[in-house]
Amino acid sequence: MGLKKIKKPIGKLPFGIDTTYEKFYKKRKEKMDDPLGSFFTAFGRPAPKDSEERIIKNIRSINNFLD
Repeated sequence: MGLKKIKKPIGKLPFGIDTTYEKFYKKRKEKMDDPLGSFFTAFGRPAPKDSEERIIKNIRSINNFLD
């Protein structure tokens, strides 16, 4: 197994969203600063009270960004 160099450029994903690095970074920071708010935005309802701590811990454990 291994990697090999190819000359084919990486194309745009059909489901991708056009953005800038600054907008991406701002949204990522908002999510990390307010995990329960981003849960509400994604699902349209508040997080269950018994799951709030778990949600916060899971969101904040994502710290290996490749950008």
